[in-house]
Amino acid sequence: MNGKKNILIISFVFLIFIILNFSITLNGSGDDSILFLGPLTSKFGGNYIDFLLNRYQNWSSRLIIEIFTLLSVQHHFFWRIINSFALTILAIVPVYLFDIKKNRISSIVVSTSLLLCIPKSMFNETGWIATTTNYLWPLASFISFVYIVLHYNSFNKYRRFYYMLSILLLILSSNLEQLCIVSLFTIAIIIINSFRYEKQILRLIPYVIISISNLLLILLSPGNKIRYGMEVKRWFPDYETLTFFRKVELGFSSTFKNLYLDNYIVFILFSLLIAVAGYKIFKSFQLVFSSLPFIAVLIFGFFKDVFGKQIPVVDFIINSFTNYGTIFQLNSPRTWVADIFLIIITLCIIISMFYLLHDDSNRFVKIIFILCLGSITKMMMAFSPTVWASGSRTSIFLLYCINLVSLLIIDKFDLKSKYTFIPLGILGMLNFLV
Repeated sequence: MNGKKNILIISFVFLIFIILNFSITLNGSGDDSILFLGPLTSKFGGNYIDFLLNRYQNWSSRLIIEIFTLLSVQHHFFWRIINSFALTILAIVPVYLFDIKKNRISSIVVSTSLLLCIPKSMFNETGWIATTTNYLWPLASFISFVYIVLHYNSFNKYRRFYYMLSILLLILSSNLEQLCIVSLFTIAIIIINSFRYEKQILRLIPYVIISISNLLLILLSPGNKIRYGMEVKRWFPDYETLTFFRKVELGFSSTFKNLYLDNYIVFILFSLLIAVAGYKIFKSFQLVFSSLPFIAVLIFGFFKDVFGKQIPVVDFIINSFTNYGTIFQLNSPRTWVADIFLIIITLCIIISMFYLLHDDSNRFVKIIFILCLGSITKMMMAFSPTVWASGSRTSIFLLYCINLVSLLIIDKFDLKSKYTFIPLGILGMLNFLV
């Protein structure tokens, strides 16, 4: 009976995404037409191979990803169906990845609602098709890959099929620069945990080869080098004057300022969950750690216009962030304030997790690993001159990781009541529709 209920709710989630995707108007806006459909038809006569070879030589190393982009700009029905599958995967797989069995249907509803809380603008920033095929689909492929690798032994007679599927999923996901780095980290951790089992390590070797091959494809692409030069000139003319330390600081401050202060519903909910869980568990000074991130979001983010006028330090911190980071100077303590503020919020989150999960070290390690991976995907953008020009879409991976952690917190502290998932569902739908 539970199996039938699970299939029913998964089908319902897929139906929701089908309805949402078929309601989207695809008018060839942005890169959908400018970079893909237009050149493909007018310059290359619809020849995919010629188009992709030209892109590799002059602009991008995303050969695998852009095959699906080309298919999608020519066949909108294909995009609507596959995008619905991708969103369903991102909503459903985390529940099974973390093996959440208690109130599984409620967990699926919560996971779906959290996904819908990611700003819709991130999915269509450069055109619906170009953005989703370049970011959303690789992410769905990666989470599916991780699920298959970690649950390989449960597939029994279907192991060979799922193993081949995992290889294909990794080929696609690691073709994206951010996820290529993440896949290398993830596979390395899995290998370290598999040292006792020789057969498992042998099975993981093809994954290493694929990730390294995609990394070489990215690093050796003539198009990426040409694109780098053009983007430095266009978006960040003095980018090459930045030192390595300055780029690291820029990555840190741009990532966490964006996450903590830019009023993302995803992080507001996450910080609220930590505060609520802390209120249920803590009765002492630990409550300060769990409450501070949510308070900071309200003061420095949601109500910054109000508090910025009343409290000078709020306005000072907000205005400390520039296109170059916080302009941190070792000999000027005033320039430390913004970075220290971000570090304090980050440490509060880590300390809260430590105390909240003191009896569940396995879950604590998972959460820290997920948060680190998500942060890496955003921080690494500081090593590109498009750190600002790439817009908010490069935050999709970080926000999705925050959602994964929120799901684990909700499951751990049994917050899946109707007072949680009904408002979450309404909030998610409104966020996606408005």
